Amino acid sequence: MIGLRLPAAARPASAVLQTVGGSRYLLHGGPDLINGYLRKGQVWEARTLRLAQVLLAGVAEPVVVDVGANLGAFAVPMGRWVGARGGRLVAFEPQRMVYYQLCANLFLNGLVHCEAHHLAVGDQPGWVDVPLLNVATEGNLGGLSLDEGIRRSQRGITSAVQRSERVRLVTLDTEQLPNAHLIKIDVEGMELEVLTGARAWLTRSGFPPVLFEVWGEKMVAYRDKRERLLHWVRHTLGYEVTLLGELCVAQHPSNKRFDITLNPDRSVSMNAVSSNGKSATVASVSS
Repeated sequence: MIGLRLPAAARPASAVLQTVGGSRYLLHGGPDLINGYLRKGQVWEARTLRLAQVLLAGVAEPVVVDVGANLGAFAVPMGRWVGARGGRLVAFEPQRMVYYQLCANLFLNGLVHCEAHHLAVGDQPGWVDVPLLNVATEGNLGGLSLDEGIRRSQRGITSAVQRSERVRLVTLDTEQLPNAHLIKIDVEGMELEVLTGARAWLTRSGFPPVLFEVWGEKMVAYRDKRERLLHWVRHTLGYEVTLLGELCVAQHPSNKRFDITLNPDRSVSMNAVSSNGKSATVASVSS
């Protein structure tokens, strides 16, 4: 096989196997945030995972699409959950070394009903330059933005970008995906592009709930794009948006199952919406 040979300094520290919440992970010993979190036996973004599971409660054979899957900290436990219900999960990750780790973790857990794609997702098909971060020294591999303007001003990654590689860019509209029951997006400022390129597929899927991240007001370079993203979701796609800090839960009125409230203690109440418009609390998700 002909490929890029990494210098010794760029190779990740020795790998370890860790079980977290019943899921098995292949992790490297570098300083990366998510790898380190899982090495300590802690579930990554447990609230997002729990929200997704409640939103899908009672759905037969649920289909989940995970855009920006990283090493699988969401895709693996969610994949196990949907698999137990006859479902399916499709994951996308553009960073090649992180994608390899994602595949290893899906394999470790025997998730044959899950599939991973080494692709970037945006608003039009093509190619994009994806920086090659040093997995042995980078402290936040998941903090990389493919939006060059945001990347120039962001402090999400801890190392300088010296090289990049071309990765195929696709849209969710053109990927011939199955109709989905939930989509999770974590793409560091590329959420608008992902959702712009997903309009037809979301419509075809019956407007499933969308979990996505919006950065806070402190990031000046992202402020305008943040407003355009929320406007697109609310006014073009027609979703209702609940902000839980920087996590957004978007539900379409035609497919709304829960009223969601962020409580003063940062926990989240989820009240099931019945056909008569009344609601009853069915879950409380801690922060």
